[in-house]
Amino acid sequence: MTDLRSLLGIIVVSAFLIAAHSSPAQERDYLDAGEIAGIAGGTVALFGISQWVHVATEDRGPNWRQPLGFEQSLTDWLGADPKPGYRNFMDPSSAAFINIIAHAAALASLDAMEPRGERGRDIGQTQFLYWTGALAQKGATDLAKKLIRRQRPLAYLYPDSARVTGDPERGDWRESFYSGHTSSAFYAATWVNIRTRAVMRTRLSGSEFDTWGWVAPVVLYGWAGYVGLSRIHANKHWFLDVAVGAVAGWGVGELFATFDDSNAIVRESEITAPIIQLSFPL
Repeated sequence: MTDLRSLLGIIVVSAFLIAAHSSPAQERDYLDAGEIAGIAGGTVALFGISQWVHVATEDRGPNWRQPLGFEQSLTDWLGADPKPGYRNFMDPSSAAFINIIAHAAALASLDAMEPRGERGRDIGQTQFLYWTGALAQKGATDLAKKLIRRQRPLAYLYPDSARVTGDPERGDWRESFYSGHTSSAFYAATWVNIRTRAVMRTRLSGSEFDTWGWVAPVVLYGWAGYVGLSRIHANKHWFLDVAVGAVAGWGVGELFATFDDSNAIVRESEITAPIIQLSFPL
């Protein structure tokens, strides 16, 4: 609950920073008050629905218990086994929030280093969209967990161990699908990847970008993938939970990044840049 209050506080402060400077209608680099209200309102509505569903389904048992055949093999290969306490440093629920904060700090640093307009407004808009998207991502994840109610691996494989751990941080045993740690990691990685590549495009020549442009996605998505594997290793999720969480987090990140017009312009330039250029002497 403390993490959620912090997230909401950041959203409100960020919204104030960009709303305090109303942009002329022709300026599309910054959100206007109506866009801020629409994005924030839709996100809060999604999160509210997820919490309502949580209350409505809290007394129901799991819908889905059996793992897919290969999921059990992958879990065994990773060496997952049950024991009280945390299995790795990413296992606590707070780890996902810390990961989100670290990526937010990276975004703020990139905006400060390479502003696209007014530095303060750049930082404020990016943080507003990033944290609002994080809340939307959490709402979508919670909604899927409450509706699908897949049993976690530890509860399925070792029901006695699941009962004796008694650790509330290990989560509800019906909330395996899909992985919130993984979706938040891929959400954050998507944002930082887009912003990092935008900065690289402004600072590197075309040939240099072609040489080094792969570094950001490999590092960022490599880390996010590690987070997903850590959830299987901790016996908190099956492979499908992690795979779907990765796609969901990436999708929400892409969506909220497009609300920033400067990101959309950069992405469009990457897609529409000519592969072959021909010139003729006059």
